[in-house]
Parts: sequence; C-alpha cells; structure tokens
Amino acid sequence: MFKTTVLDFIPLWAIFLGSAMLVVASIEAGFLIGNWRAKRTKKSDLPNTGGSVAATLGLLAFMLAFTFGSTTNRWDERKGLVLDEANAIGTAYLRTELLPEPQQTEIKHLLESYLDLRIGLANENKDKQLSTVKKLGEFERTIESALSRSNRLQSSIWNEAMAAYRVQPTPGTGLFITAINEVFDIQQVRVTKAFDQRMPMVFWVTLYSLAILSMALSGYDAGLARGGRTQAPWVVAFAFSSVLLLIFALDRPQTSAVNQAPLVELRHSMTPANPQ
Repeated sequence: MFKTTVLDFIPLWAIFLGSAMLVVASIEAGFLIGNWRAKRTKKSDLPNTGGSVAATLGLLAFMLAFTFGSTTNRWDERKGLVLDEANAIGTAYLRTELLPEPQQTEIKHLLESYLDLRIGLANENKDKQLSTVKKLGEFERTIESALSRSNRLQSSIWNEAMAAYRVQPTPGTGLFITAINEVFDIQQVRVTKAFDQRMPMVFWVTLYSLAILSMALSGYDAGLARGGRTQAPWVVAFAFSSVLLLIFALDRPQTSAVNQAPLVELRHSMTPANPQ
C-alpha cells in the first residue's frame, strides 16, 4: 500500500540544500570549462551556445511545470475526495433510519466510530512532522494500523447491513447498502491517491539530470563570454530548490495532509458517540 522510495528517507531541508548546491556546482563547473576554453580559443572561433542554453532551460521549465502540475492536481483531487467522503458518510448515516432495530442503532455507532477514526488519523499525521527515517517508519506503521481498524469497522458495518436486509429486504434497506458501498469505495480511492499515485523515480532522475545539464550549459555559455562571476547562480539555485521543495512536500503523503474540515463538521452534526 505505502510505496516508499529512496527519496522519502531524505529530509526536506536536505533536499532543498542539496538541490541548491547541485545547481551552483553545475553552473560553476560549466563556467570554469567555458572560461578555460575561451582563453585558449580565438574569439571568432568560439561556438554560439545561446540557442542551446535557451532550449535546455525551456525544457527544464516545462519539466518543472509538468511535475508541479501533476502533484498539485493530485492534491486538489484528495481535497475533493474529503468532501465526497463526508457527503457519502452523511448520506449513509441518514439512511440508517430506514433500517430495522437493533441494526439501526448499532450501525449508527459504527459509522460514528468510523468517522472518528478517519478524523483522528488525519489529525495525528498532520501534527507529526514525519520527514526523517525513523519517523517515516512510524508513519507507515500508523497508516497500516489505521487501515486495518478501518477495514474491520467496514466488515462490521457490512455484516450489520446484511443482517438488516435479511430481516427487512425492502428498497429502503437497499438504498442504505448502496450508500455504504460508496463510503467504502471512496476510502479506497483516497488511499490510492495518497499512497500509490506518486511521481515515479524516473521523473526525479530525468528532472535532476536535465537540471544539471541545463545549468552547466548556462555556466559554460557565461564562461565563453569571459564575464566575471555574479550572484546569479545563487538566485537560480534558490528559485529551483524552492519549487522542488514544494513538489516533494506535496508528493509525500506524510507531509501533504489535506484539510479534514468537512468530516469534522459532519461529526459535530451527529450524536456524540459517548453521550454523557
């Protein structure tokens, strides 16, 4: 379920600094090579690399935009699924009124417990800054345990729904079963969006390779022009690393928790699970 990659074991601050240093090193290496060649070649014989620099930088910008767009779109879909899940649970809760007793009361309590579990898991993961190796393992164990409890609650709800249908096989009971099926389906979609549909490693390798190539080529072009060093590499490094930091943060489930407000509001509208 939880697909861990090598990059997940690297803290976000290390990714930011490492990306910045990689960009600066690439530009500096390209500048030194270009400056070395410029000193040993006639000015009229120097190649024109401006077009190549523009092309590679444009391709790098496209890759960044594509990767950033993919992660933000998936994050937006996850936010929408929270609302869909709240609507589905709310509908199922209302349709419990169509069920006979004692299944009606039992299923209501099970749905309240199920909702508490969904909210509690999200809040717990949001509070933890899970970015180190040790905490990543803790995050995985927390997710596996919560999903196991969620699946057990789903089985209990389903068994009670089947019992209610055997006692009262009416269209109303069928409507409840349809609603509860939607609740179960949305959980699976949320799990898939959060943990399975992540950026493949090949994208990260391609993105960094293209970044090294384009930055080195831009430094090489500056070296050929025999210009002096400027602070531009640090500006480029900061901008590139900032965008990558956002992409990594949105792609990681442990650092991209979505707002659970629709589920919290739904819980407040229900009868407390443990009334005083």
